[in-house]
Amino acid sequence: MTSTPSADFPAYTPSMPQSPENQQSVRVKTIWALFLGSLSLIPLSIILGLFDTTTELVPTHDRVDQVCLAVAVFCGLLACGTGIYLTRMLTIIQRIMLPLVLMLEAAIGTFLVAGHLSSIMEGWLDFLPVNRIRVKCCS
Repeated sequence: MTSTPSADFPAYTPSMPQSPENQQSVRVKTIWALFLGSLSLIPLSIILGLFDTTTELVPTHDRVDQVCLAVAVFCGLLACGTGIYLTRMLTIIQRIMLPLVLMLEAAIGTFLVAGHLSSIMEGWLDFLPVNRIRVKCCS
């Protein structure tokens, strides 16, 4: 089945080759978006840290920290793989350094954000707000 171009859509099919300059500019924009997106996790973790006012009386949430670390490692490896895919047309030093930088900043940012989020959630679960505590009176 063949499609005919209409007045609303230009005659473009996915199999149409794109110019190398267009492919390179899309690739560079994607690299910058990934770089800035994973870098923005660090200010987000600082903001979340301002809301984290809980203290742990007994550190019983070790599994949560391990899960945060596992999620951070997975996100770092995913960012590294994406960086390797996106830098295949660049020079050798860019192909080595850029995926490593993306991996480190994605892993660190994800770990910071996940750690603060889990600490806030643990605080909500461990220390209920005053209006949610029900005290049964002796009768």
